[in-house]
Amino acid sequence: MDSEAEHPITKAEVLRILRAEQGQWEQLIALVPTEHLEQPMTPGGWSLRDLLAHLLWYAAEGLALCRDGAVRYPEMWGRPYDAINADIWREAQTAAGVDVLDAWRATIQEIYDWVAVSDEAWLAEAVAFPGEKPVSRLRQVEINTFGHYREHVDDLRAWLEGEGKQ
Repeated sequence: MDSEAEHPITKAEVLRILRAEQGQWEQLIALVPTEHLEQPMTPGGWSLRDLLAHLLWYAAEGLALCRDGAVRYPEMWGRPYDAINADIWREAQTAAGVDVLDAWRATIQEIYDWVAVSDEAWLAEAVAFPGEKPVSRLRQVEINTFGHYREHVDDLRAWLEGEGKQ
């Protein structure tokens, strides 16, 4: 991502991009029948439910950090991301795909609404996950929502072009 000092992101940009990226994901998700939410996207790999649980976890952690000033799971931080992601995956295995999808949608809407009513100067203040570099609340929203979506959207598209549509 661009250096925040060189390219600060504004509240209006975050709201616009978050809405647009969410819309793109919703279009892709609409192509997946509900009964396929738990189908692995690759043999032995993550399902769309698992991917949404992963995105949801980081979005909710980002919201807690930015809005509330503390992460929900401090014991998770300071560990390798692969270990955190493995724990998120294990937890997702007990959840219904539609429940994860609904929670993800609700959390993204909550983030959007929170950013929309928050003061831009306050949103520009830096916060940090434990052991991470401080960045503005707006940059944290970017990193933990649409920036994170972009890391995974090609996997979803590839699956949809192959087995996911069946």
